[in-house]
Amino acid sequence: MKIGFLTGLICFLISAKVFIPPASAVGFGLRSGLDYQNRAFDSGGMEYDLNYWGLFIEPTVHITSRWSIYARIGYSRLVFDRPEFGASDYDEWGMEWGAGSALTLFKWGGLYGVVEGAFSRTSSDRHLDDGGKEKGTYLSWGADGRLGWDLKVINPYLGFAYADGRIDHDYSSDEESFNEHYRIKDRWMTFIGGSVNIPPFTNLRGRYYFGSDTLAVLSLGMEF
Repeated sequence: MKIGFLTGLICFLISAKVFIPPASAVGFGLRSGLDYQNRAFDSGGMEYDLNYWGLFIEPTVHITSRWSIYARIGYSRLVFDRPEFGASDYDEWGMEWGAGSALTLFKWGGLYGVVEGAFSRTSSDRHLDDGGKEKGTYLSWGADGRLGWDLKVINPYLGFAYADGRIDHDYSSDEESFNEHYRIKDRWMTFIGGSVNIPPFTNLRGRYYFGSDTLAVLSLGMEF
């Protein structure tokens, strides 16, 4: 009985074009852009701020018409400080790498739903005048779901995201060493975004997150 019900439901969704079985691989994409984050971390009862500027490139492979995977390569700036002392602790550029995947769950006319997950890691270091070495690493990971309406030229959407992260701050010298970890405070947020298609292959994308932290992404990409 249950198997028959599920089979009938799947047939209905396919006939109504709410769900379409994945097709074969449809192509490749290449995207580049700017990622900005201003976020708060807690450590030992004290609050720290993170400012992150990321310049990135994301090559994408469309496994099917609904499922894609991508890599992330970038050069990013990490600035994390102590607001209580009013001075920056760390400010360096470093290489970034990461990966992600997106899956379109359904399409119904112009309405669609997508889930996506990704992670990235930025590492940097510097040598100090006292002979010590300082390292800063920002590891971020998260997932989101969004609903959008495909208007062909313009594609607006809104969504809900879990965006987590951690700063690792290391210092070592002949006399002393320490290792500190700062964890994101506010990890849940909503966002709005959209894309504008520029024929024949190019599209411009933007996204802005709402919450106590500020996050924004702007990118330009091509699909083949």
